[in-house]
Amino acid sequence: MKNLIKLILEFSKGLKNQKIETTRIFPSRNQFQSYFEKSVDKKIKNLKIDKNFLTIGSCFSVRIANYAFKKNNEFIYEKNSFNFLANWGRVYTVANLNEIVEYTLDNNKKIHIEKQKDFFFDPLREDSISLSDSENKCYQNIINHRKFSKEAFKNASTILLILGLNEVWYDKEKKIYWGTKPSNDIFLKHENRFEVINLNYKYNFETLEKLINNLKNFNNKLNIVLSLGPVPQEAVYSSSNILEAFFYNKSVLRAVINELVEKNKNFLSYFPLFEYLYFNNPLILKSDNRHINDIYIEKALKLLDN
Repeated sequence: MKNLIKLILEFSKGLKNQKIETTRIFPSRNQFQSYFEKSVDKKIKNLKIDKNFLTIGSCFSVRIANYAFKKNNEFIYEKNSFNFLANWGRVYTVANLNEIVEYTLDNNKKIHIEKQKDFFFDPLREDSISLSDSENKCYQNIINHRKFSKEAFKNASTILLILGLNEVWYDKEKKIYWGTKPSNDIFLKHENRFEVINLNYKYNFETLEKLINNLKNFNNKLNIVLSLGPVPQEAVYSSSNILEAFFYNKSVLRAVINELVEKNKNFLSYFPLFEYLYFNNPLILKSDNRHINDIYIEKALKLLDN
């Protein structure tokens, strides 16, 4: 108790006239849940996961979409296997998200159709969610999907964007970003057509800011919540080390989010999903949630001295 009082006194000196908040002090394991309950933005606490709640993004958005689907009596605009309000599929990068926002808001956005063996699909989304057995069917499905997408965004009161990756496949011929890596069949036939790109801070910031402004102009009642998806990709093509690439890319996206939220606090907020799921690790961390258990210190040092 004496140590705690001393910590608070020293801490208050450093803050000078600023407000003392418990969220300024790193939470121990038994404080972890209450810490996040206090630190989540008030705007997020007041939002409702109702029929006007829209989530889109990387893998974890599927979990949120399913939760909303069950809570709202299975309400969606367009039937799809992930239970998003419309059949966007998983949207992994800011570039992919921007493609979706553009075709949703712009009725003249060009429709692209690709063929894989006996099936046709929309390359702007995951290939598996838009497969059709004829080109005409695929074209009509894309037309219908874009109408549903527009309706979902127009009626949304809150959008939760789960940002996931920076690595994306760019089609140099059509000048579009594919929703997923081209299949081996397509890639081998058109190897020089595709380029894997790792989106940098500048691109992510400028593109995300632009698409957010476009959404607000389209639906001025919209509140937007940004979050960082916790799920890593299965493999990486633009780096030789997937774990290093994972944390680098998450850091870039987190920095982008932070700057955007600071600039637009009236309608933008951040939901700390990544922090919540990664910073409570009793296997590696001691009970203070800061220091490393001795056994993992030894294992880490063996990597240096082998």
